[in-house]
Amino acid sequence: MIFKFKIYIIVLTLGFLFSGCSFKQLKNDYTLEKNSKKTIFVMGINSKQYKLLMWPGNIQDKYFIIEDTWKNAAHYDTAKSGYIVGIVDGNDHVGFKSIELMSQDNTEIILNQKFCQGMKTPVFEVPSGKVVYAGDIILKQNKGYIEYSLDSNFEKAKKFINEKYPNLKDKLEKTNITQLYSTKPCREVQQMYIPLYIPM
Repeated sequence: MIFKFKIYIIVLTLGFLFSGCSFKQLKNDYTLEKNSKKTIFVMGINSKQYKLLMWPGNIQDKYFIIEDTWKNAAHYDTAKSGYIVGIVDGNDHVGFKSIELMSQDNTEIILNQKFCQGMKTPVFEVPSGKVVYAGDIILKQNKGYIEYSLDSNFEKAKKFINEKYPNLKDKLEKTNITQLYSTKPCREVQQMYIPLYIPM
């Protein structure tokens, strides 16, 4: 199924609110300790031109509630080798806050798609102490829209993790992913996110 979203352009008269958007970047030799409260998540993506801002949150009455804006992002970057690999606190959920279509040299934002009230966002579970695969997201620009569809190729993702993260070999398992309405307001004081990498 293909989902289309209009691109919202918000003119700000009060200026920008700048905020650091830190997230933890996993090293290739990372080891997930037994009984860890952290979760490693993996998601495939079809293009390195899209930068995904993913945020922790929870589900209430079938809505995705983004947690405190000042918490660390779950992920804010383009894909490396066709996959996003992130680490977050477990026993929670992760959903999309926005998708940015970047220029070929990754220096300019061409389109910025926000997932806000009235829009559905992909949301997946992150159980503690697990390495989970949330599926693949297929992104495409089409006449001022960003289209996305969800797919799955577990064996390919497992091979990627086994090769790139040897200490996580054969630990990958599937997690539940769904689509829920976001409660984030569409019109709010704009934040400019500056990615800050915290190596793990």
